Amino acid sequence: MNLCYSHYCISVNELERSKKFYELLGFKEERRFVREELGVEILYMVNEQALKLELLHPQNPILERKTRRTFEENIHYVGYQHVGFTTQNIDEAYEKLKKMNVPLAGDIKTGKISKYFFCWDPEGNLIEVIQYFQQNR
Repeated sequence: MNLCYSHYCISVNELERSKKFYELLGFKEERRFVREELGVEILYMVNEQALKLELLHPQNPILERKTRRTFEENIHYVGYQHVGFTTQNIDEAYEKLKKMNVPLAGDIKTGKISKYFFCWDPEGNLIEVIQYFQQNR
């Protein structure tokens, strides 16, 4: 079996608000359709590297109380952790999102293999923006 990455799917409460957030990260609308039998609207987005993101908007979303946890807090929970996006310029990415009032989960940090920071999308999902020290990652 030879598997290749297809897409990442996130359920959202407000489709247009989430679309605008992911446009800040370089994604553009690829296609949109409604699956009436499932009661959802689906929006596929894609970036310049052909990374696909599926935003799934239920007609009757079930809203559970979400707590925005930092990466350090979140790693102790089983399940979704975060989605990561690479950049060539971590400082520029941080300042751009900060100016756009994206909620940031702390400052830029330096790890063993990268510099990175976290933020939250409009639905409270943790997003990592990372610049690797070696360009081949």
